Amino acid sequence: MNIGKSIQIALVNKGWQKKELADRLGVTRSTVSNLVKSDTCTGKALTNLCDVFEMSASDFISLGE
Repeated sequence: MNIGKSIQIALVNKGWQKKELADRLGVTRSTVSNLVKSDTCTGKALTNLCDVFEMSASDFISLGE
């Protein structure tokens, strides 16, 4: 599972920048940057990302595979 790659692809698909994702998640841009650099994340972070991108967890994870 490569969360960073999934985030990058989902951002492109939505036409968003990291700043917009950070605003939607209610976190800082540096938090989003750290997520993009990582391979994994907590269950809560994954749930929040899926909610923001309006995707199921399996669809979101498959983006990075």
